[in-house]
Amino acid sequence: MARRKDHTPVQLTQLTIDTVIEFIQHRSISQLSLRSLAKLIGYSPGTLINLFKSYNYLLLAVSGYTLGQINQQITADLDGLSNSSEQDKILTIAKSYLQFASEHPWQWRQVFEHRLEDNQIINSEHQQKIDGLFAKVEPLLLALAPNADSNELVRCCRTLWASVHGICIISVEDKLFAPSQISSESLIESLINHYLTNWISHHR
Repeated sequence: MARRKDHTPVQLTQLTIDTVIEFIQHRSISQLSLRSLAKLIGYSPGTLINLFKSYNYLLLAVSGYTLGQINQQITADLDGLSNSSEQDKILTIAKSYLQFASEHPWQWRQVFEHRLEDNQIINSEHQQKIDGLFAKVEPLLLALAPNADSNELVRCCRTLWASVHGICIISVEDKLFAPSQISSESLIESLINHYLTNWISHHR
């Protein structure tokens, strides 16, 4: 069994995150406890609490890691699309998000199912990862509708993300309630194309 000094704090942080990420590739985070996690990595629960301050913050670190992975996948999928339209890029972002949710459903769910206590706050690094996802879409929306003000951009971006997220939920939970030829991808295409058509028309 690993001892307290077998890893530096940075190494132990990454080991812990990697262990949780591996666990939730196949099952819900609700099946993991602080004690069982500590046993998996060979450290005491107290060591993990000292490192992360609480189990909630440990899980927040895992969520942040997943957000980073989503961001990286979207960035990779956007590479090579410099000559594509803004609308096609937004569609690519949405489909990339759906792909991650479909390929890593339990990991994706953990990000949004995790709740901090009332007296706990999201750190700035985690907030920046969330904002980074929106930041990929807002400039594209502005290019489509240069006359839109900042509040309208934020509202449009959040509306699109929330709608895409909803499609991801029913897709991951296999509750599409639609004929087999109607895929989640086609729903996203319909959503993006119709919504942005109205968005552009409204701001001419």
